[in-house]
Amino acid sequence: MKVKNKLVLIVDDNRVSNFFNKKIVIETEAIDKVVTIESGKAALDFIDPKKSLEPYPFFIFLDLHMPSMNGWEFLEAYNKIEKVNNCSIVVMYDKELLPEEAMQLNQYDFVKATTSKILTKDFVTAFFNENKHIVGQLKCS
Repeated sequence: MKVKNKLVLIVDDNRVSNFFNKKIVIETEAIDKVVTIESGKAALDFIDPKKSLEPYPFFIFLDLHMPSMNGWEFLEAYNKIEKVNNCSIVVMYDKELLPEEAMQLNQYDFVKATTSKILTKDFVTAFFNENKHIVGQLKCS
């Protein structure tokens, strides 16, 4: 069962990672739509209700290491904007987080998990199941 009008946003500058990560999220059969965006700035514009006609995402998978506006800068900007819903962010990394980076992420209550940059179906399914209160009854396979 898909949850209608429930959007997942993947923010990563790597098109190959986006292709595979989008495929993994779609395979859970839990979310109605997955959008990939290649920069933090474009993602902020996408979620701005004044600029976008898309539904507000319920989950954002965010790469920390991007050129231009990186994931850290995105988190800081996102922390300051008005939110339409209680969006949960999963931070993706391509190298292990340093202890001070993990502590820095803890300051953002909307960051719910961290994972390696290439998602797995098991991780995404478990994450959706743990957070189904956010979007209603998800049924992940």
